[in-house]
Amino acid sequence: LWGAIVFPVIASFYWDRVNNRAFVTSVLSAVMLFTIVRFELLPITGAIAVFFEICAAIGGGVVLGNAAQELRALADQLGFPVTNTLMGLGAYPASDRKFLGMLGMHGTVEANNAMQNCDVLLAVGARFDDRVIGNVKHFGSVERKIIHIDIDPSVISKRVKVDVPIVGDVKDVLVELLNALNESGGKPNEPALAEWWKTIEGWRGRDCLTYDRGNADVIKPQAVVETLWNMTRNDDVYVTSDVGQHQICLLYTSDAADEEDSV
Repeated sequence: LWGAIVFPVIASFYWDRVNNRAFVTSVLSAVMLFTIVRFELLPITGAIAVFFEICAAIGGGVVLGNAAQELRALADQLGFPVTNTLMGLGAYPASDRKFLGMLGMHGTVEANNAMQNCDVLLAVGARFDDRVIGNVKHFGSVERKIIHIDIDPSVISKRVKVDVPIVGDVKDVLVELLNALNESGGKPNEPALAEWWKTIEGWRGRDCLTYDRGNADVIKPQAVVETLWNMTRNDDVYVTSDVGQHQICLLYTSDAADEEDSV
């Protein structure tokens, strides 16, 4: 089985140095879907009862791969918390209780603690860049199983060693994972999942994004964004922003990333 995993990944790195990277990647994706997704994900679904502290880290690949619906179906079925990178905002509704916010140096306490303390980290269409994980050595000091799904084999185990690499179109892989879950009857351990969420709610209770609302002499940028959002949230609005502090403030203080409407 591991030969089916390792050989295509090694081959992809080799052919990436040649010319036909797009062709080879598409072939590898097809091979992976029929070899790994069918044979490797079934044991994972059976392990759900054992590994109950699951956390999903979602990146821009879910948005680009049009896989938001499949991701939400998986999160609803297994009940795990969802975090994301900046590029992954919009792939999961920010108003959903399972959403913990953004990861990394600009992320929330609950999102980062969940990523760091889970026993299974499901990375979907995301890179483990320095803005997300910080120091690689520190990030890798915690024992956990990492499942990484991405269409680009060059990002698999590039900065963080993963336990289950899956190269393929994110939407197709999530569909296969949902099918495998339904076939195996895999369900989360409800009491254990409840304890996991109890821990997460403790982190969330710190309310790390709160700010001073009582100073009438100063208009906080958070207050401006919240006011604008409350005035327009029921309309068909697309939110745009340049990079920088105002971008981070926008994403912190509104549900702008609720339905793939932030640009």
